[in-house]
Amino acid sequence: MPTKSGTKMAKTSAGLCGIGAAALVAAVAAWGTTGPASAAVVLSPVALTGYNDGLMVPDTATSNGNGGSNFSGYVTATFGGGNSTSGNYFYQTGLSGELIDGMPSNGQVDYTGSNFAATYQLGQFGGNNNVLLLFSPTFGTPVFGGSAPSTGTLDLVQPGKYTSLSVLDTSGYASSSTTGAVTLNLLNSADASVTVVTDYGAPDWFSGSGGGTTPDGNSYTPVLSGVGWISSPRGFEDNPTAEFYQSTLNLENLDGYVNGSTTLSTGLNLSGDTLESLAFTVVSSSGTSSSTQTAIFAVSGQPVPEPGALALFGGAWAGLLLLKRRRERLNASRIAAGRTSLLRAYF
Repeated sequence: MPTKSGTKMAKTSAGLCGIGAAALVAAVAAWGTTGPASAAVVLSPVALTGYNDGLMVPDTATSNGNGGSNFSGYVTATFGGGNSTSGNYFYQTGLSGELIDGMPSNGQVDYTGSNFAATYQLGQFGGNNNVLLLFSPTFGTPVFGGSAPSTGTLDLVQPGKYTSLSVLDTSGYASSSTTGAVTLNLLNSADASVTVVTDYGAPDWFSGSGGGTTPDGNSYTPVLSGVGWISSPRGFEDNPTAEFYQSTLNLENLDGYVNGSTTLSTGLNLSGDTLESLAFTVVSSSGTSSSTQTAIFAVSGQPVPEPGALALFGGAWAGLLLLKRRRERLNASRIAAGRTSLLRAYF
């Protein structure tokens, strides 16, 4: 008969090793065979404040004229009309009278590539703050009767550290390769403020751009195409050419201008700094028009992994090794005494 303490050790070893082995297999599968570098980049929505206009009509809206296709009462600005409601705007799929699908009905834009996936959370349809809309000063002045918002800042609801960011955007009266500037406002490990200016891509929504790379080396690709829209005063359009883009910033290897410097710094690793806000400027018109507009709809990001998760993994592995060695020593002593091995091997 085994001793009471021996029986307790056997049960404890079996329980911990059985549970730990299963968890270890899952952890290794998630980690990947070659470490973290092999894992795909997966971005999730970043909660922000600072959106300044409404450009998307909810599916519950009722028309206020134009044969049932005027919903201008639900927007505060338009593409082509500045801060007036005589221009172009978007709608939620399911709106009465639509000719083709509009923006995703669940308010999420999802993108999946070979090694990159992102989810963008749109602002509330019909809300006055579901987009950051920027104008070229030449275009905005006559509409507003004053200076136009050619820059705008989005603040993170919860500042954090990120390895990658991606911006959901599009532009009007631009070209297929237009870029604008984005300033990252951060706090470093010494709680000192750091600014890094880089660029982002936001081609014209009718350009059919297949994507590309900005002068600072940031990639942009189409993420949502064939979206329905409304033209005021014409009404619903069935020309499925409206396109939205994602412009991605690799914060572990970013090129930009630091703290006002005019010299481009390359290969910046900002993943150890805390991101507080993003300040955008309207994209350049690239000679196509002085009426350029840029709309920032959402931002997605991949947070830096919490160190506690890695420490937990390492601690569990060390515990399993310790139990394995104790089991081996106990079995060896029993065999030396002429008794059979008591404990099973779990790994």
